[in-house]
Amino acid sequence: ILFAPVARTFPDPTTSAGQGVLFAATAAAELYAFDMASALAAAGVTVFELSNELDNACIQLNSQGGAPNGNLPSMFNETKYQFFLAILRGLNTGVKRASPASKTIVNSGGWLHYGWYTRLVEQDQLDFDIIGYHWYSSMGDFNASGPSHTTPVLADLTKCPLRKFSSQS
Repeated sequence: ILFAPVARTFPDPTTSAGQGVLFAATAAAELYAFDMASALAAAGVTVFELSNELDNACIQLNSQGGAPNGNLPSMFNETKYQFFLAILRGLNTGVKRASPASKTIVNSGGWLHYGWYTRLVEQDQLDFDIIGYHWYSSMGDFNASGPSHTTPVLADLTKCPLRKFSSQS
């Protein structure tokens, strides 16, 4: 399900007004996902990818405009992260309400952005089924990546306890 929110400003999650916007974003995403998943499940679709590479929208740029490698949860802009987390929660809930047996995927733009999954799963307990790690040929070897070409991405991803918080089998 591609739910691509367009936002130029993001709500401050520490204010009551910001919390209201996050609640509304979650509700809108849930309704959208429920409608889409209901129709698609009736046609036999059982796997739903929730949006696309939101990690790239959340990465915290440095003062020179460059991005960190994304391997730590702290490398993502908190305000943007909270907004997109609200969207993902709503999308996941909507799909599961419409089609409880369906699987949901949360993806990333790859490279070393596994800090995105650490944050989603371990810290914020987003319940989804499949990691969709988008790896592009320009990113080099999947098992020896990063600036020094020594980061074992797959080994780091397998440490993510995806099913730890899930109530589903």
